[in-house]
Amino acid sequence: MKEYVFALLFLPTIGVQLAQAQSTASSQKESSFDRSQDEQAIRQMITNGISRDHYTEDIIFASGAYPRPIVGLDNLKKAVPSGGERKNFKTNPIIERVEVAGSGDMAYAYGTSTISWEGKEPFEVAFLEVFRKKGDAWKLAARFIRPHQE
Repeated sequence: MKEYVFALLFLPTIGVQLAQAQSTASSQKESSFDRSQDEQAIRQMITNGISRDHYTEDIIFASGAYPRPIVGLDNLKKAVPSGGERKNFKTNPIIERVEVAGSGDMAYAYGTSTISWEGKEPFEVAFLEVFRKKGDAWKLAARFIRPHQE
């Protein structure tokens, strides 16, 4: 009987301690993950311009130019023709923050930019972009752009 009572009191304590140790080891591994290379890769993508080759198939695109978000790469290609009416398109992003998830497979970037193209006066926007890692490459999963109010 004593062994039974001892087991009921002692075994749950061991289980809790093991779970805490595993959780601590996991969070130490997560915090030691070096995100600087991923952050730099994302900053470079934004600065150089992100081609459609680097979009996910299920991308979400929302901007003031369209009445509702566009979901999916095929729909985006139909709604926003590549190189269409925006000749000499220029942007100069100022990236304020890039955060990579502890898992290393998701990230977001936030910043502002001045956008212009032929026949359009330059205007300021804020952007928020979400990235998903596929293999070793980052892909743009969502882009939200909003012009600053005048």
